[in-house]
Amino acid sequence: MEKTKKKQNIFRNKYIVAIFSILIYLIFGIMSFPTSSSVDDFNALYYIILGIFTLFVLVFLYFGDIKSEFKDFKKHFFKNILLCFGIFICCFLIVIIGNNLTFLITNVKNANTISLIFPNMKSLLFYTLFVMIIYTPIVESIIFNKAIGNLIKNRILFVIVSGVLFGIMQVGIDFNNPSVIISSIPYMIVGMLITTMYVKKKNIFFPVFTWIIYYAVQLFIQSSAYWA
Repeated sequence: MEKTKKKQNIFRNKYIVAIFSILIYLIFGIMSFPTSSSVDDFNALYYIILGIFTLFVLVFLYFGDIKSEFKDFKKHFFKNILLCFGIFICCFLIVIIGNNLTFLITNVKNANTISLIFPNMKSLLFYTLFVMIIYTPIVESIIFNKAIGNLIKNRILFVIVSGVLFGIMQVGIDFNNPSVIISSIPYMIVGMLITTMYVKKKNIFFPVFTWIIYYAVQLFIQSSAYWA
């Protein structure tokens, strides 16, 4: 009887932490990125403070899991990194092919929050590196894998919901504009793929390092154009 109560308390705590994490992300995390209307009048310090605050709170909430899972991940570090690299290749191809198909169908070029940062890369280098290499991989992994995973116990439903929400957050959904909905599909597929890896490995550092590789490569490709 006592064991059952303890399990119920743990479940409730994880449930409450997950909801609180998502609220923090919605209130402060999303505000860590500029919008199309604010990117030209950009206050880097403001966005960095919001990002650091969100990152600190989320890492604090899941610190126990993060610490133990990193110990497990580093036992076979290079093997695990190779797996992350393989998943990155899949994600990168999905996004490239998906965005090109979307453009052919809708004739609308996809733009997400990350793409707004690149034109200002020269003047906002520190912010760009922080967002791409530290903030986004860790925060997105915690929210779309840890938090949502604690809320949804059914694995298939978890993968679908996490992927769909990830795609929505990457592009933004305007139900009056079908082209925007279509443009989110490649990111939904990527989100489902990353979540499937998390479900199988039960370790947040698989999505974290996959996103680090993904955004580092994206940063390298995009920066070569802006720094040329």
